[in-house]
Amino acid sequence: MDAAAILGTLAVIWAPGALLARACRLRERDALAAFATHVALGLAFWPLLFLFTSGWTVLRARVVVAVLVLGALALVRVRRMRVLSLVVFALVVLTRALHIRGLAFPPWVDPVHHAMIVRLLVEQGRLPATYAPFIPESTFYYHWGYHAVIAFVAWVSGATNPFDLPRLLLVTGQVLNALTFFAVYAGARAFLRSSRAALLAATIATLVSWFPAYYVSWGRYPQLAAMLIVPPLAVVLWRLGRHPTRGRFVATALLAAGLLLIHVRVAIVFAVLALVLFALLAKQRRWRGLVWCGVAAVAAFALTTPWFVHIARLPQVRAIVTSAATPNDLPRSLALAPHQLFLYLAFVVALCVRRRTWILAAVIVIVAVLVNLAPSHLVPNSAAVIMLFLPLSIAAADALTFLLPRHIAIVTIAAALAGAISMRTIVNPATILATRADLEAMHWIATHTPPTARFAIDAAPWQDGAYRGIDGGAWIAVLTGRPTTLPPGLYAWVMAPRAARETDALVEASRVHEFAALRAAGVTYVYTRDATLPLHRVYSRDGVVIYELPR
Repeated sequence: MDAAAILGTLAVIWAPGALLARACRLRERDALAAFATHVALGLAFWPLLFLFTSGWTVLRARVVVAVLVLGALALVRVRRMRVLSLVVFALVVLTRALHIRGLAFPPWVDPVHHAMIVRLLVEQGRLPATYAPFIPESTFYYHWGYHAVIAFVAWVSGATNPFDLPRLLLVTGQVLNALTFFAVYAGARAFLRSSRAALLAATIATLVSWFPAYYVSWGRYPQLAAMLIVPPLAVVLWRLGRHPTRGRFVATALLAAGLLLIHVRVAIVFAVLALVLFALLAKQRRWRGLVWCGVAAVAAFALTTPWFVHIARLPQVRAIVTSAATPNDLPRSLALAPHQLFLYLAFVVALCVRRRTWILAAVIVIVAVLVNLAPSHLVPNSAAVIMLFLPLSIAAADALTFLLPRHIAIVTIAAALAGAISMRTIVNPATILATRADLEAMHWIATHTPPTARFAIDAAPWQDGAYRGIDGGAWIAVLTGRPTTLPPGLYAWVMAPRAARETDALVEASRVHEFAALRAAGVTYVYTRDATLPLHRVYSRDGVVIYELPR
């Protein structure tokens, strides 16, 4: 399955992107930067296609992808890449493979609702109106662009069985993580105007910086996909402002629209970068280019109008936009990780010796001020900090290029090897909630319990008064279709308020073992790792215990 998922991911995101780049006449001489643009356009393509179409099936998806792949292979010219860049990228791929070795499920809470959304898209072939049956009395409005891409990968690779979803998310997530190498390279290549410095920046971002490699510990796959779009979009936007063409206009609009559908949070941060670029264009009196950029922004919003009109009507969305993020403290353990301290030092050096670094500093400062003066769920400090790898890696490469201009290749090799060795493991053990024992229990549930069974699962307080699963029980509904007392993690924000309160009350009853209340709510089984409950045990293996509630 892993090979099919990898090939499927590359085919789904490269083929349409390569064709769009050729259609837009984006003549990029650098092979690595060109590939980054193809990936970004490919990621933007599928959400936009999904927004305006429906009725997708395995056959239709495979036919469309096959046509795109054949067209790309026939029309796109393959260019050589430098040996050193291929070696470094191979090390990146190796580390990403090692990071998920032995994992049966993606770590932490978010992947549960990512899998839920992918399953809904795969099974319905269109955008659903609700998250039912997994979250009853709910409204569908969570960003879904990344999930549309993975739905097509599932159709192409044949991973449409719900039990395939955990592994599919893990593998495709690490493919996207590895492709960060090309995205950072593309941004650094345009900003630093040096392929050697760009390769060093990509090496630092993927093998020295703790992020985005650490994204796997949180299942931050949509944010990761969005970050792959940011550098190519910034490059195309800048070139559109300086030398407008119709192709650059179309590419800018498509990339910006795709970014909006994949992750609004990252799109907001990119908007700050865009405003800084607009200021630079205004300083250069590129008025015609600024008009083109403005029209491209309007076109991007126009392309996504059906979706944003839908969510603008929802009271839940208005509440999220206007409410403060709680908590919004700076995550010091992440911001001050040992690997990150080197990046901060290099950034300070770059500020001292490179005037252009102040452009990156301006973006960081503006984002920091907005996040902390007007705190919101949209861009909390925790989300902003894990995006810093992009400007910090570029600035670090700039500083090292200035200090050691004749030894950049040696510095790149040293950073790649040292980083690969130190980054052999990165997954936080505390975020591994479900294991292979849970996967085996899921198979037992699917074959030994009726479809009408309902499970009480263990939970803990999470954020904004909501609860989260603490073990594999959180995956029961998505994998087996059996409802649980705690729905996937989005429930508190997408359910009707009354239904959310009732859910919380039931979760609390499960936590204190009020079995009478659970039976009254239709619960028939208890899934736990507590082997001491005074109930009839029907399953016990490798620490996972399932009890049957008496009727």
